[in-house]
Amino acid sequence: MTPLDNVLSRLDKVKAVGMRKEGRAYRACCPSHDDRSPSLSVTETPEGSVLLHCWVGCDAHQITSVLGLQMHDLFPLTPKMYSAGHKRLPYTSMDILTGLANKLLAAAMILTSASKRGEPVSSQEAITLQEIVGLLNNALEGTRHHG
Repeated sequence: MTPLDNVLSRLDKVKAVGMRKEGRAYRACCPSHDDRSPSLSVTETPEGSVLLHCWVGCDAHQITSVLGLQMHDLFPLTPKMYSAGHKRLPYTSMDILTGLANKLLAAAMILTSASKRGEPVSSQEAITLQEIVGLLNNALEGTRHHG
């Protein structure tokens, strides 16, 4: 199940609203507040990540918590082209940069959410941040050895 399928399956009144520059777009009722008219925008990026925006003001952490998800559930484990059953292809520089950008976006979302809550990051969020730092360090180490 893709991150998008996982999110959409947990929402009410989901309606496809077409394609946007960022990717496929949907509207649904926000589960974080009493929403009778869909106020949640759900967009899938070309890389398979899910972007959430509540027009009332609920943040992504609140929304994922109510859905029983973690922030990292909004991001694919592997790039879309590799998870579709294709044999693993060598990663291009653009693949690596895109993957790192997605991880940095996840870190920014976690830190922003914690800041809005006025609380430190949770233990699960801290683990996710540590994993992201590890991936960034591995990428840097790889560039040192491969130019």
